[in-house]
Amino acid sequence: MLRIPAVLSLALVLVPLTAQEKHTLRYTFKPGHVCWLEHTLDMAQEVKRGEMDMKMTQVTTSWAESKTAEVKDGVAAMESRYTRVTAVSDMGGRKSEYDSDVAGSKPGPQLAGLADMVGKTTRMRVDSTGKVVEVSADEPMQKTLEKLGTSLKEGTEMSFLVLPKDPIAVGDTWTSEQNFPMGPAGDMVAKLTHKLVAVKGKVATVETKMELDTSAVKIPGAKLVAEAASGAFEISLDDGLPLSARTEMVLTSSAESTMQIKMTIRQSTKQVPAPAAKKDAPKDAPKEASTGK
Repeated sequence: MLRIPAVLSLALVLVPLTAQEKHTLRYTFKPGHVCWLEHTLDMAQEVKRGEMDMKMTQVTTSWAESKTAEVKDGVAAMESRYTRVTAVSDMGGRKSEYDSDVAGSKPGPQLAGLADMVGKTTRMRVDSTGKVVEVSADEPMQKTLEKLGTSLKEGTEMSFLVLPKDPIAVGDTWTSEQNFPMGPAGDMVAKLTHKLVAVKGKVATVETKMELDTSAVKIPGAKLVAEAASGAFEISLDDGLPLSARTEMVLTSSAESTMQIKMTIRQSTKQVPAPAAKKDAPKDAPKEASTGK
């Protein structure tokens, strides 16, 4: 009869117990808490139709001070004030650069509206599972977002991963849904499957797979289909706040489309240190742009 060594026998008992350890994932909001967020949107698009072949790229980064104004009945009222915006674009050879920290910098026609974001504030109410209850902004900010073709509600929802209601173990999954606005073309609807892949120290890592429904997106001459879509998130178990988030989507047009499109959209958000205080430059010295990081 084969006998299992006592040490190995104990290990076989402990492994399944460890695998079943449950973690309750929650955002913990504290009134008065302030953090700084850096958000980057990186878009690349190639369009082919007959002899036309146009490539377009745009990378936009914004920095915002996020403050928890109050917490009531488990719902946090948060405010985000934009302090800096940078952008680099190339629209078929028409290049443009903009940095709100650089005196005299102008966003150009293809980046119109970005300059108006600086100093503006958006507000939201979100619960401990990441469900956005309400979003709002003053009228000037609403007009700015309309110029940029951006939805305040969907844009805010993208910044929070919706957490599971029940405790979960590493390897467990849960689902949520998310709208992705595509400007005048319409909205995509995504079914998201999230998986807790690791808990190391006070940080939980979550990977996300997306199933995109593009049927409501209307582009003349092209039927848009999703080629790939995924995301990854890091959450602090110490204070419950999101540390970083990134998503990537690759969209193409179907083979029978008269216009061929390939679109790659990458978004990332992360907490960053507060920017250094700006110092008054000597009158005769040129002003330098702060990093905002």
